[in-house]
Amino acid sequence: MHARAHERGDHSTKQQIAPHLLYVVTEDWFFASHFLPAARKALEAGYRVTVVTRTQSRGKHLQDNGLRVLPFDLRRDSFNPLISLAQVLRLARLLRRERADIVHLIALKPVLLGGLAALLARTPGMVLAVTGLGYLSVAPTLPARLTRPLVTWILGGLARLSRSRVLLENPDDAATMRWLAPNLGTRLKVVGGAGVDINHFRAFPPPKNAIPTAAVVARMLWSKGIDVAVQAQEDLARRGIQLRLLLVGAPDSKNPRAISESVLNQWSGVENIRWLGHCDDVREIWQQADIALLPSRGGEGLPKCLLEAAACGRPIVTTDVPGCRTLVRHEKEGLIVPPGDAMALADALATLVTDASTRHAMGTAARQRILEGFTEAQVTDAMLALYTELCPTQSPPPNVDETGSASVVTRPDAAPELSPASTHTLGRPRA
Repeated sequence: MHARAHERGDHSTKQQIAPHLLYVVTEDWFFASHFLPAARKALEAGYRVTVVTRTQSRGKHLQDNGLRVLPFDLRRDSFNPLISLAQVLRLARLLRRERADIVHLIALKPVLLGGLAALLARTPGMVLAVTGLGYLSVAPTLPARLTRPLVTWILGGLARLSRSRVLLENPDDAATMRWLAPNLGTRLKVVGGAGVDINHFRAFPPPKNAIPTAAVVARMLWSKGIDVAVQAQEDLARRGIQLRLLLVGAPDSKNPRAISESVLNQWSGVENIRWLGHCDDVREIWQQADIALLPSRGGEGLPKCLLEAAACGRPIVTTDVPGCRTLVRHEKEGLIVPPGDAMALADALATLVTDASTRHAMGTAARQRILEGFTEAQVTDAMLALYTELCPTQSPPPNVDETGSASVVTRPDAAPELSPASTHTLGRPRA
């Protein structure tokens, strides 16, 4: 273990202390939703755990779970280079003060800015958790296109460091990262997204709806393809096929691709379309929905909404983009269509709307799929294994295989098979 983690001098007396794990993430609600189980497991393993994040509604919840929370706003809505530089310097000062043994950086912006700050602070260990390539990989805007080369250069440089471990959520992102940093070897792990608690999200019996219901549970962003879902529902209505569409989630004001409430309210005025806003317990949605729907345009890691829907035994209709196609195999757990294709989406929905037995069979397969590497326990064990690599005197977590990974890619050095329709645009050349 690094010296700072296991002893500090006080004159002639040396005190044994726990290693310090520090997370950097933009939003407290995202950490609570996706990474709190891993943080709890780290606490149980003897780590001191700090979360550096913008505190909104979930800061106290994190503290109630034994975590130390330090407020820090990484400004997701800003791409100003001067603001970014100032944030790197502020974060480096914080990291030097905190003397973390491992800094776990979550999502693209914290990875980039936090990684540079960790270099300045000489933090011994880094986990680069790229939870999807996000807005920069799919946005057609000029700022996004101009930023991509710099993002590629920084990301590849951080990944090549021997002190780094790279944590990804789908094989497509792994292939991109191995192109950026060919020497990664076993320092790259692919896990089943955030995982899902299969005891909390149990399989529900099929609902008895007079009109079949599809639900999109996601942030209300254009990049999630919400508009494509609305177009597909309207197409089905013109064909005389009834489908009730539920849009579940809030707009994300800090995201450049947020859909305005006025547009959402306009869609909600269409027959059989309802925008429900945020839902605290999405199990209520999956109890009443026949079909899970996510027509994402790309930039995903591995959508948690699909993990939860699958765990509840719902068939899935989604798009052929990284992350979504990692979980869902066409005509097994659901149906996959090209991104942005409302007609193809309507055809896929029509198939399931008119065939209850197929819906049930795919829903059963979806629940089984979750058990194959996508459970919360499997994912948190894999994360703790990374921490153990970086602080090797810590005891290894239970129930982790000899690779230390509950990963979707079974061999860390294996190149994943890529779909011909790969939508990656962040530096990696396409065939």
